[in-house]
Amino acid sequence: MNKHLLLLFWVVLVLFAGCSRKVQLGGKITFADNGEPLTVGTVGFTDGQFMARSQINQEGLFQLSWLGEKDGIPKGEYKIFITGANRYEEGTVDEDKDGKFDLVAFRIIHSKYENWQTSGLSIKVDGSTKSFDIQVERPVGGKPPTKK
Repeated sequence: MNKHLLLLFWVVLVLFAGCSRKVQLGGKITFADNGEPLTVGTVGFTDGQFMARSQINQEGLFQLSWLGEKDGIPKGEYKIFITGANRYEEGTVDEDKDGKFDLVAFRIIHSKYENWQTSGLSIKVDGSTKSFDIQVERPVGGKPPTKK
């Protein structure tokens, strides 16, 4: 009986180890209108139950994490979304009367990207997938930010 349990344990362990292999996946997010990088926010990949995510750096680059930092993503089909892609400016009204101006957020990508069900972005991750570049649109009527 013990031999059968030990054999079952090893079979389950081998199967689990084979299923848990993750693919290192990163890429670059740019604006479709001029190719400039999106330099803020978080990109997420979800299969509807689980999620991998990454901060977007100043060059528009991301490297996905599932459980630990930059540990990759399991193979599968994913929908993609982007959150926190905002530009902040000092407000002109001190609404809470604390003597400081409140920051006002301006969305710099189209709102459809904030939800994986509406973004229109998806990918099938397999062993050959290593990089995935994404192009995003600005908000309706949005213009590239002015450089100071």
